[in-house]
Amino acid sequence: RRLTTITVTSLWGGSEQDAFQKVLDAFKAKTGITATYQAQRTDYATVLQSKITGGNPPDVAIMPNLGFLRQFARSGGIKKVSDLGIDPKISAQAA
Repeated sequence: RRLTTITVTSLWGGSEQDAFQKVLDAFKAKTGITATYQAQRTDYATVLQSKITGGNPPDVAIMPNLGFLRQFARSGGIKKVSDLGIDPKISAQAA
């Protein structure tokens, strides 16, 4: 089964979101995978943890700092990009 759509969540809004959308557009052009962006401007860690615990996590969550990354790694809420069926080399080249 070929992956055609992923969800990406982050704290970014406004001009940051606009700039990131260009990265997502380049990713689609390179891979054919549509990335649907979901902004979460408040209570990011709480909302993200609730989605993970509830079995409805985003495919990709942008971690704003190393502390967030450690928190979610310890809880088992992080998976490798390759687990989504995406070649990490392609992902890096698209950005």
